[in-house]
Amino acid sequence: MKNKLLLGVVLFAGTSISLAQQQAKNLSKDITTKPSKPTLVSEAKALGEVVWHDNFNTVVYGPGLSSTGASTWTMDNSGQTNPGFGWSTDAAYNGWWLTGAGAGVFASTSGGNFAELSNGTQTPTQSSAGNPALGVTYTLTSGVIDVQTLAGSGNAILSFEQDGATFNDVHEVQISTNGNTWTTIYDNGDKEGQTRFGSQSAADYIEVDITDYIAASPTTVQIRFRWTTGFPNEGTNPWAWVTYGWLIDDVKISTKPDYDLVSTYSFHHTESYQYSQIPLTQVAPIVFRAGVKNQGSQSLTNVMLNLDVNSGAATAQSAAITLGANQVDTLEATYTPAALGAYTVAQSLTMTETDDKPGNNAIPNAQFTVTDFIYAVDKGAPFAQFPLTSLSVGGTPVIVQGIGNSFDIVADQEIYGIDFRFYTGTAINGEVYGQLYEYDTQASSIDQVWLGPLAETDMFTVTSLAQVNAIQTLPFIGGYTLEAGKTYLMLIQISGGTVELATGGTTTTSQAWIRTNHSNVWGTFTQIPVVRANFNLSLGVDNNEVLNGVSVFPNPATDKATVEFNLANASNVSVEVMDITGKVVETVSLSNVAAGANTADLNTAGYASGMYSVVIKSNDASVTRKLVVR
Repeated sequence: MKNKLLLGVVLFAGTSISLAQQQAKNLSKDITTKPSKPTLVSEAKALGEVVWHDNFNTVVYGPGLSSTGASTWTMDNSGQTNPGFGWSTDAAYNGWWLTGAGAGVFASTSGGNFAELSNGTQTPTQSSAGNPALGVTYTLTSGVIDVQTLAGSGNAILSFEQDGATFNDVHEVQISTNGNTWTTIYDNGDKEGQTRFGSQSAADYIEVDITDYIAASPTTVQIRFRWTTGFPNEGTNPWAWVTYGWLIDDVKISTKPDYDLVSTYSFHHTESYQYSQIPLTQVAPIVFRAGVKNQGSQSLTNVMLNLDVNSGAATAQSAAITLGANQVDTLEATYTPAALGAYTVAQSLTMTETDDKPGNNAIPNAQFTVTDFIYAVDKGAPFAQFPLTSLSVGGTPVIVQGIGNSFDIVADQEIYGIDFRFYTGTAINGEVYGQLYEYDTQASSIDQVWLGPLAETDMFTVTSLAQVNAIQTLPFIGGYTLEAGKTYLMLIQISGGTVELATGGTTTTSQAWIRTNHSNVWGTFTQIPVVRANFNLSLGVDNNEVLNGVSVFPNPATDKATVEFNLANASNVSVEVMDITGKVVETVSLSNVAAGANTADLNTAGYASGMYSVVIKSNDASVTRKLVVR
């Protein structure tokens, strides 16, 4: 189940952006840095001291910030002159997304003036600025800063406060020591799209160690904030140039403290996947990872990641390491839940030394629930609307026909149904049904990623709007045995009528999948559809009472396969064999079959090699089994 290769097309809401095939995001997010270079030596300053601070009103600098000057930034707005396009540095809010006016929108420490990036809006009625400008790159560049003199060396930290959100754009912070060659030292690429990374009460605080980047000439440092689209090849597509805005204030340069452990990232997963609900039968070790960096000037010893499960109910730790100045590493601790219930895992970093700046090594809690029979990726309420329209691939508009999530199976288990949730806007007579697919680890093209459908549900028809605001369950027509070590997709297919489906949170694990009507295109998406696996045995009780003991052998088969089954009562039986496209390749009809053990033969000699679904039906009961033909 490791190293899943994603061959689908990644689709974005409101865009017609064509993206190449992508590999699953590497879990290793370790920061790599250049070896430390020698710097000029001059009088040392107090460790951890702010030596330069620009708040877009004034700049203060030097020992004790005793010197004052004018805030001077150079704006390159690609020829745009409207304040709703490009950079501005004042106390007026020019954007369209945040509520409020002026400095009250941005909760920076200093208040007053701030830097703001705008580029109109996609909907002219939202702002007088109008549609976004296309083909633009906006930069905001500082004057030359003599870090060597101010900090006493080239060992320095850049910090700033920000607010805004990402969409299909790029927010970059760059640095130069000659005014010509610019190096990106930070970007907002890890921020959750369309989600505010500041708040009404507090800005998002960012720190970057610039020591290695300015080592060549720490006396001539310039800082640049750069914005453009993340999809430069979409020059005429306005959706590629939409921005929710980027607000910046309180840009500072500080000396390094003695002891400063920084958390660079955190992530928890089971075999690269992340779940919010896990059936007890599918529990596996959960790995908690934390990237760490020594951003101080002295070595740090006994650095560890600590897990505290449910306020002391259980604990776990990583191995202890020593971090030299400017070194980075990754810590891992593992925990396996053993019982039903809700879990909150508090994560913390510890070391022998006292951290001079403990505020930059906090790690958010991880939360999940171990359930009786629900397997879920989505994070639950608050729910949002899944973008089913305004998508295209290679410039060709597509309509989303199905959305779902993929799940790793740890132990063999029968799957009985799919849970899902509609969203506001769904109308009476809207229709959906569920499907089950298996991930093909040998897939070499997009249309071969998912094998199936292996099983399907009956149609769900909306008869009351009350059904829209609740989790619905679709039983499979007969259960299906999921095999340990394999990955499966639970998919909700839209059949007809007006249907909107819900999302619950976002993911970077590539578990959220889309199927479109464009040449069987599969793609991954960051928004998680509310589509869950349901292992509740009660969903299959009716089937078990009528039809059970179903098996197909030999499996794999070559010339012939036999279907074995038990009937509770005499009835007519049909055996239907479908290939991975859903095409029926053979049907066996048996009349008035006696109660008890029975068999039916399949002539597989004429089948092409591959995987097939065998559906056995008796009255209203149905069971599906997988058959491999060689």
